[in-house]
Amino acid sequence: MSYSFSQSKGIVYYGYLEFGSKSKGIDLDYNAYLLFNKEKAYYVTCKDSLEKAEKINKTSISSNEKGGSIANGMKVSAQGDQVFTSLKGKTMWSHLYRVEHIYVQEPIALQNWKITNETKKFGKFTCKKATAKFRGRDYTAWFTSEIPVSFGPWKFNGLPGLILEVYDTDKDFYWYFKSVEYPTKNAEEITFLKKAKGDKPI
Repeated sequence: MSYSFSQSKGIVYYGYLEFGSKSKGIDLDYNAYLLFNKEKAYYVTCKDSLEKAEKINKTSISSNEKGGSIANGMKVSAQGDQVFTSLKGKTMWSHLYRVEHIYVQEPIALQNWKITNETKKFGKFTCKKATAKFRGRDYTAWFTSEIPVSFGPWKFNGLPGLILEVYDTDKDFYWYFKSVEYPTKNAEEITFLKKAKGDKPI
């Protein structure tokens, strides 16, 4: 199953901190990106090719029970962790890395955002603050209506502009803005290898 984006697309690059790693002195700072247009978005992180080899290989690498690899505490794989969102199809595909590559389909995750009047600059973009409870955590997002798409990293969506930063109250999960190209000439296509039955979405 393959999807490609139309010409009017963009790409935003994030850093992704997992489990409050900086405050705990652990280096779980991943690179991530989101490729998007007005109808579709593709997010990927924890991917070998996004990280420097010396960062991944500083310590020994071993397999985990889910088929991925653990390197210096990092969870990385050749494909990475991926989420594909289609507004037209009202569906979301999550990549689960087991012994083989599996994609699980689910309805688009919804967040009941409350938009505030608070603003903040990220590079040249002015962003507004929004908050929501999602899967048991309270999240804060900063989005810019200067890029009028309703996507963000991982499964965050539904705001009237691109999400450039989002984090939970304890910053156990923290996506921070690095840069954006909009429009972009990136020619990447999205290919799904397999869909599974009976797996729970991530």
